[in-house]
Amino acid sequence: MLNTSLIKVAIGYLLIAGIFVWRLGPLALVSSGWSGGAILPDEVDGKPGESQSYDRSSYDEGPTSRLEIPYEESLDFFLSKKTAPSHVSSSSVDYTQYTAAYSPRTFYPVYQDNLPSLSSSVSSSPSKPYFDYSTIYIHDNGLLSTVQTPTTTVRSALALANIELGPADLVAPVLNTPISPGLHVFIIRAKEITLTVGGVSKVLYTQEGNVGTLLKAANITLGPMDRVEPAPEQTIKNGITVNVVRVREELELEEESIGFATERSPSAELEVGEQRTLQSGSPGRIRRTLLHRLENDEIVSTAIEKAERTEPKNTIIEYGTKVVTRQVETADGAIQYGQKVRVYATWYTAGSSGKPAGHPAYGITATGMKAGRGVVAVDPRFIPLYTKMYIPGYGMAIAGDTGGGVKGAWVDLGFEDGERHSWRSGYIDIYLLNP
Repeated sequence: MLNTSLIKVAIGYLLIAGIFVWRLGPLALVSSGWSGGAILPDEVDGKPGESQSYDRSSYDEGPTSRLEIPYEESLDFFLSKKTAPSHVSSSSVDYTQYTAAYSPRTFYPVYQDNLPSLSSSVSSSPSKPYFDYSTIYIHDNGLLSTVQTPTTTVRSALALANIELGPADLVAPVLNTPISPGLHVFIIRAKEITLTVGGVSKVLYTQEGNVGTLLKAANITLGPMDRVEPAPEQTIKNGITVNVVRVREELELEEESIGFATERSPSAELEVGEQRTLQSGSPGRIRRTLLHRLENDEIVSTAIEKAERTEPKNTIIEYGTKVVTRQVETADGAIQYGQKVRVYATWYTAGSSGKPAGHPAYGITATGMKAGRGVVAVDPRFIPLYTKMYIPGYGMAIAGDTGGGVKGAWVDLGFEDGERHSWRSGYIDIYLLNP
């Protein structure tokens, strides 16, 4: 009899242990990080251990089953009526938080502390008993997943199912909503776009429907000439680039100077060698008003808006043609001349002109005369070539040569090679003879 009682007790303990292990099995899958991804083991249509994933069309258009959701229970009806779907049993959820945030004219920042994390554990929030799983339905951007979860809130259920939320993603009901059997959770994924404004780009996540509402939500104000690519009414698609080109126009004043000339005219009233200025010259000017078109601060086109021209005024000089004969007593006797000028006088020889003695042009001046005493180099602009003159201390001479360094009131007196003389360079009055 004792042995029979012991056998019965042992059998009882074995049954209890078997039930305990059988109930603990699903919890072990969750806590050990089951590799089934975002879908936990489920029991659908009486088949334990299977998982199911549906897109929206598969249950909107398919035959009636317990997964089919009538319009009155859908997210669209929920948003339009701003009321909880009837299959959500909790009456404490504040759905106005979501419906207000869903306004298509609102930008959606989602802060990190509001997002479920893969590192979150079931123990971070009060859990149901390990044997109490709830079946919920997650609609992730149109893809339906059936999930069994032991968690107590939408936030922890998404974290346990490895479903991550990105910036501006929307969730209904809100993340702190308690889990109840049959709960439908809707996730609307934000679209990632690249927004370039004035050449500066950044990545944004948005729920906006078109480019115009996106710019308004991002506080981008368009100027009267700004260009948007694509157009504001264009529907936003994931991955597109929205380019705002800042366009403006600016005026620039440009000036260009026009040089003036010198006009010379003869006058019988003035003696030869005399001159007078009748009019001083002044430059002209062209003033242009340029219209630049800039895109993102770079000039892309330029047009002349207005142009004004002021003509230059030439200098007018009269020079004398009146011949007057004068006489001066010199060491060489009386000399009759027409004009006395003061010059700086230097001297040179054929050998100092820079050409070697064997050169074909050695000793040949600019007029073809032979260099030597009586031939002087002048600046033809000051003393015309072939002008005869008397130079005190040197004698009679003719302007028959030029020199690179002879400029203005300067004469270079010619001497023969090897001639001994005592000429010293300096200023002197010379007498120009009348023709």
